[in-house]
Amino acid sequence: MAIQKNTSVSRRRFVGVVLAAAGALFLLLTGRIVRRGRVLRRRRTVVLPASLPEGISFHDGVIAVRHGERLTLLAARCTHLGCTLEAAGDGTIRCPCHGSRFDERGRVLQGPATQPLERLSWHRDRQGRPVVNL
Repeated sequence: MAIQKNTSVSRRRFVGVVLAAAGALFLLLTGRIVRRGRVLRRRRTVVLPASLPEGISFHDGVIAVRHGERLTLLAARCTHLGCTLEAAGDGTIRCPCHGSRFDERGRVLQGPATQPLERLSWHRDRQGRPVVNL
């Protein structure tokens, strides 16, 4: 006489396994999409004018700060939630979304942002124009 095992799966258990698998797949795909978006965004090249104005100027996602021969390039994204930054008119940089303010070195003057702006590495092309890869 053979003993048979009950190999049936309850509907509740089956639905639970399917939902868990779908959730794991969703998280995996979402993570890849986000990473790809960041990689694609970083591959953009911005070429700035050879003669930048003194002080703070904005150029296609890049903030250029020039004082004499010294040039600093900063990312024009707020470190709070990534909003595009703008000039405040008083020599500072401000976020129009939530009011964060940064000085011309990228340091936080007023929150909610707590991290300084990202400093960008750059080089000059053959025409002497600053080039940065975002």
